[in-house]
Amino acid sequence: MSKLERRNQARQKQMLKHQEKAQATSIFSGQNGAPRHVAIVPLTRDIDTRSAINRLNESVDVSDDVSPDGLSRVRIDRFRQSVMYIPAKCDLMSALDSCRMADFVVVVLSAQEEVEEEGEIILRSIEGQGISNVLAVVQVGGSPERCLTPGLTA
Repeated sequence: MSKLERRNQARQKQMLKHQEKAQATSIFSGQNGAPRHVAIVPLTRDIDTRSAINRLNESVDVSDDVSPDGLSRVRIDRFRQSVMYIPAKCDLMSALDSCRMADFVVVVLSAQEEVEEEGEIILRSIEGQGISNVLAVVQVGGSPERCLTPGLTA
């Protein structure tokens, strides 16, 4: 194979990879695109997930209120994306189910209570599922105030 043929083949592979990536992300774009799923997982019993979701919305200038039935779909104009929040309860099966179908996982810690054994088991189990997009926030007085991940704010 000549040098010109190798270059051509490499360029074709690169173009095919670019097209596949564009197709994969196109379902999320547009006004009626599919929402990104964000699981909200509390690690202690005193966490209010509804309040945490409201504070996360406020941080991106969205004033929509969280629905009382659980799932909330929110349009974030700043990012031109829709987000569906999936709040979990502070139990293992609820957290695992929520995290399994989520694109991003937000772990909410309490500023007053220490994470006990149940919270540690939830965290280890989530990690064991191989989920890579995990963010941690601390909830102070019913709302997440600061993020433990460098460079991000809640």
